[in-house]
Amino acid sequence: MEPQQHPCERENPKISEFDLSDAGQNGALQQPTGSPSTTLGREYLHTASVFFGVFNIYVGTILGQFVLTFILYLFKIDVQKNDVAYFLVSALPMYAVGMPLSLIVFRQGRALPPDRGRRISIGAMACLLGACLSLSLVGSLLGTFANGILGFLTGKTSESPVDQLTRNTPFWLNFLLVAVAAPILEEIFYRKLVIDRLRRYGDLCAVFGSALLFGAIHTNLSQFFYALFVGIVFGWVYTYSGKLRYSILLHFLFNAFGIVSSEIVRLGGGTDVAMSADRPFWLSLFLLAEEGVYLLSLVGAILAGVLLIRKLRPQRATVSLTGKQKAFLLFLNPTLWALAVLLILLSL
Repeated sequence: MEPQQHPCERENPKISEFDLSDAGQNGALQQPTGSPSTTLGREYLHTASVFFGVFNIYVGTILGQFVLTFILYLFKIDVQKNDVAYFLVSALPMYAVGMPLSLIVFRQGRALPPDRGRRISIGAMACLLGACLSLSLVGSLLGTFANGILGFLTGKTSESPVDQLTRNTPFWLNFLLVAVAAPILEEIFYRKLVIDRLRRYGDLCAVFGSALLFGAIHTNLSQFFYALFVGIVFGWVYTYSGKLRYSILLHFLFNAFGIVSSEIVRLGGGTDVAMSADRPFWLSLFLLAEEGVYLLSLVGAILAGVLLIRKLRPQRATVSLTGKQKAFLLFLNPTLWALAVLLILLSL
């Protein structure tokens, strides 16, 4: 009598105890060879290559900023005095240099994309956007608290890098890079490339690992926590649907809301005027409406949580590792610690 097959294995043949790192070029799965320590070492090198690919984004960004600053200097453009030049030097090299450079590393890793075909309704997307807005508030508070502790220890105060970049930059440029280019490129890298290469350890590990890298690559405490939280939502959307367009759309809506809100406050005289009693009446109405949106986002967050519990069916790992071994791969990775050190140093 043949042994009965587990129901999950019948539904998804990819879910098995086989190790994808030993798959042939035709994608066929083969049984892993070697001792458990050898397997763990091989998987450690695999995760290290994924993390190093993300680290290359930062390295390429620094190199691109140096080259672009030098080119602008040749044209006698002072980056510190020209707001547009400062914005371009700060944001453009990541997408034009850092991400293409990291592709060299990502091309070497074996990917396991999620199953396609699941759709996400408009109502569900609205709930997920509410979850992102609510989580961003919590993350911003944690970032402010962490910066406060760091400022108390060092005697320095730090301003949000987002405020520094967008304060005096034209709205169209902010919107183009932050609301349009960033969601497309960041979802391709942090969701598609990273999650596909970490799903061998299971969807939950892949989503959290991707979100952790997404928060760390911002290299500042002001953005780390909310980028981590919304990154988990973006990752879940991608692994659930198997389609990158849903996470790109959600990322676009989230960033666009922040950019448009900041522009309206700037048109009203800036944050100082918005917090004063002498602000224009129309600005008071907008701030009241914005508070209403955040209150509704709490409802959306609750509904999104229910949606996660009911709909989320994470794929199990295709590599047989314990929870401690997975934690070892993620948290004892030298590249992650390098990003953590950069995050703290650049927040000083």
